[in-house]
Amino acid sequence: MIIVTDTLATTPDRRPLLFQPKAWHLPHLNMAMATTGTANLGSLWSERIRSSALARDVGMLDAVAPGVLREIWGQLREEFGDPGSATIYHFGFESGRDGIVRYTYRSVTGFVSERVTEPGFGVRPPPETFELEVPYTLDEFIDLAKKVRAENDERRVAVPVGIGGELHLMLLEDGRCSTSRIYRFEDFEVHFREMMHLARQSPHFRTE
Repeated sequence: MIIVTDTLATTPDRRPLLFQPKAWHLPHLNMAMATTGTANLGSLWSERIRSSALARDVGMLDAVAPGVLREIWGQLREEFGDPGSATIYHFGFESGRDGIVRYTYRSVTGFVSERVTEPGFGVRPPPETFELEVPYTLDEFIDLAKKVRAENDERRVAVPVGIGGELHLMLLEDGRCSTSRIYRFEDFEVHFREMMHLARQSPHFRTE
């Protein structure tokens, strides 16, 4: 299983906010997770899994995931107002079963569990102005990410999102996982300076 994510988190008006992971390896569950949309949901859910989820694999985690995700989503709504939308993806291996399993939880459906065992390929956000071709090499993964990013930056999609920072490739196999940085976008430093400028406007900003 290959998971490729960027690292740019933005404000609701798409200003660069910070760099952060959008995929996490959870070795004690022989799985990985990824998130799209509202970043706080993925961060809070990954922390909840690591700190208090009693499970042995991705299938057992599915028994509690929808309820806890709804709980976290409600907390975000209460604290920040409308949190927008988000999707959580779980990829992993279930005890006693061969092959990888994918679970999807979408805020728009109340985080109802969607289980898929068939292999497949997907891109989020999906391209809207060009035909998707499955990449097979690192260069093809990078080129696809650049095309999706350009499509969003040029607002050629219905709901543009921010893409940038770096591209990280996670390779998940049964019993092991590795993550590599495969690309850094050319405006990485520009975005970081914008993040620092935005952070300095906060009363909680510190330089030490």
